[in-house]
Amino acid sequence: MTIRIDESIQNGVVDTVGAYFNSGVLEVRDGTQPADADDTATGSLLASITIPATAFGAASGGSASKNGTWQDGSANGTGTTTWFRLRDSGDTYRLDGSCGQGSGDLSFDDSSIVAGGVVTVTAFTLSIPAS
Repeated sequence: MTIRIDESIQNGVVDTVGAYFNSGVLEVRDGTQPADADDTATGSLLASITIPATAFGAASGGSASKNGTWQDGSANGTGTTTWFRLRDSGDTYRLDGSCGQGSGDLSFDDSSIVAGGVVTVTAFTLSIPAS
């Protein structure tokens, strides 16, 4: 039997999880994503983006989109984005996913990062399934 939750629970979970990342950090990396968000980060750090004080908008339909501008004005390294780690400011809570230009769990304006260049997140939605 499949467990199903109603939309109010979905939205509550999304809002709670999203709040963990208020004023957090998004690390953009190349290489192979670790098997688990508890594992040490792999690959080169291409960009580090400080997340707004309110990371996500209010959840609706079990999803919430990034809030405000997520941008690094001076990238850390040169490479092609493959994965990201979103973490709270104390590095207690982490969320990893795939990324690229218009693809993956998180999208950028360009997946080819150049050290010192501007990196902008164009889309990221946090979702919790109903079942």
